[in-house]
Amino acid sequence: MSIERLTKRTQDGIAYLAKVKDSEQAVEGSKNTLECLFESWQRLADYEDAEENGTLVLLPIKIGTPVYHIKMIRSGYSAGRITPDYPSGHFHDYEVVQHAFSFNDIGRLGKCVYSSYEEAERAMKLLP
Repeated sequence: MSIERLTKRTQDGIAYLAKVKDSEQAVEGSKNTLECLFESWQRLADYEDAEENGTLVLLPIKIGTPVYHIKMIRSGYSAGRITPDYPSGHFHDYEVVQHAFSFNDIGRLGKCVYSSYEEAERAMKLLP
C-alpha cells in the first residue's frame, strides 16, 4: 500500500505542501492551499489515532534491507568440550546469516537479528 504524499521537502529539508503551487504556499494563498492543509490535518489525526490505539508501527529498518541473524548450526555433547564454563560438555555452534528484513524480525532486533554483520558477530561471541 502506497500513501500519497501531502508534503515534500526542499533540499534544505523544509516541508511544503505538494499539491499547492509555489506561488500559493501561503495559508491565505488559495482555496487549494486550505484543502491541502485540511487533508494534512486529517492524515495527521489518523496517524495520531493509530498511535493511541497501538496500531501504528514505525519500522527501524526498511522491509527488504539486508540484516544478519545468528543461526544455530549444531548442538550436542562432547567430552572434549568440557571446560570450567561448560562443565556438562553440551555445546552449540552458530553462524551469522544474511537475510532480508521482514515484519517477523521486529521483535528479534538486537536479540538475534542485527543491522550489521559485525554487530551479529560480536553478539555471537557472547553466546554459550
